[in-house]
Amino acid sequence: MVKRKRRKKVLKEANWAEYFAHIQGVCPWAYRAYMKDNILVWEHPENCFKTIKSLYAVSGYEAFVYVFKNSTPDQLELLAEQLNKEQQHDSWLWSHPDADSGDGNSAPVPALIQQNRARLEKLREQIGYTDE
Repeated sequence: MVKRKRRKKVLKEANWAEYFAHIQGVCPWAYRAYMKDNILVWEHPENCFKTIKSLYAVSGYEAFVYVFKNSTPDQLELLAEQLNKEQQHDSWLWSHPDADSGDGNSAPVPALIQQNRARLEKLREQIGYTDE
C-alpha cells in the first residue's frame, strides 16, 4: 500500500489591484482608493490584530484589509459579526474564496475588511446600494 502525502491547499497570491478593479460593480470606490494608496493590506495580522484594528480610526486610510490565510468562511463571518457589534464606528466585512456567491466578487484570499461605517453607508447611498 502506497501512502499518499496529504496536500495542503495552496492559496494563490492576491493581486489586490486586479481584485479591486474586478469588484467595481459592487464597490466602485475601492479600486480608486487602492490605486491612491488609501487601502492598507495587512498580510500577517494574527499576532497584533487588536492593536492594528485600533489604529484604523486615526490612520487616514479608507480601509484596512486583513489577510487571514488559515481562516474558514465560518470563522471570518463570526469574527465580522462580533466586531460589528463591538465597534459602532467601523463596518466589518468578510470575504473568502471558498464562499463565493457565484458573482466572482470574493477576495482571492480569506480576508476581513474594516471601513468607517458612516462613510461606507454614505458611499452606498450614492450608488443606490441596499444591504438585503
